[in-house]
Amino acid sequence: MLEVPVRDLSLEIWIPASMISEDDHPIVTALRCAQLARAATIFRVDKILIYLDELSKSSFRCQSIMSKHLKYLALPQYLRRRVFPRDASLKYVGVMPPLRAPSHSVPRKMSECKPGDLRIGFLVKHGSFLMLEAGLEKPLAVQVEGAKPNEVALVRILDPERGTCEVVDKENVRLYLNYEVVTPRKRLGELLSKQTTSCLKLGASRLGVSIFDVERDLMAKVRLSRRILVAFGSPKEGLHQILSREGYRCEDFFDFMINTAPLQGVVTIRTEEAVMISLAALNKVLP
Repeated sequence: MLEVPVRDLSLEIWIPASMISEDDHPIVTALRCAQLARAATIFRVDKILIYLDELSKSSFRCQSIMSKHLKYLALPQYLRRRVFPRDASLKYVGVMPPLRAPSHSVPRKMSECKPGDLRIGFLVKHGSFLMLEAGLEKPLAVQVEGAKPNEVALVRILDPERGTCEVVDKENVRLYLNYEVVTPRKRLGELLSKQTTSCLKLGASRLGVSIFDVERDLMAKVRLSRRILVAFGSPKEGLHQILSREGYRCEDFFDFMINTAPLQGVVTIRTEEAVMISLAALNKVLP
């Protein structure tokens, strides 16, 4: 596995469910989700949270479709068909470029594996034994108590010749594996109101102050934070409008409202574009 260190703090991006639309062609949806996934992986995002713009069936469906695409891409290719059965909403996943994340860059042959290698697999029940399907010639025998079948797990290979491995806790691995996806059935204001003061909250908006003007202040705040979230608006509504509909103001929650593309040359920047631009700009100040 390619060894890429995790950041010294947790980095989250918050994306509206309306980043995609039910009116979009499924190919467009797949490509937009792939661009978002690529940006998150390039800049070692730990979590992608998809919030609801509104409590409606359409918003719920878009949240679910986005989540499936992002989770599909986050998995190593050898696990995708096992974890995701045939699904009409994933019809065009073939157009999405592979992430080639660290957790995907693993040997495909048992003879190439070494003791201590990490890889992601799928736990299955073989008679009275628990085995791990991990894209190798044969399943690995799992040495662990309490592990459950039909779950994705991170394991460490113990003995390639004997084909044994053990499940490890991702929290104890100081390597970047990939992002996780969470889909709370809540709107942005409610979610922000529950964040602690130890979390540095950034809002990306064309109405915000240029990131270059607050770079020094931002770096000082980052050094005192253990967790950072960066929230983005939708293609049709910015954060100010989204929160205003819920009876809030951006000033109620965000420590900084930043514009990461000052003097933009287009009327609006799409959400997936804003994510790539913003993470690239923030990469300079994030440890």
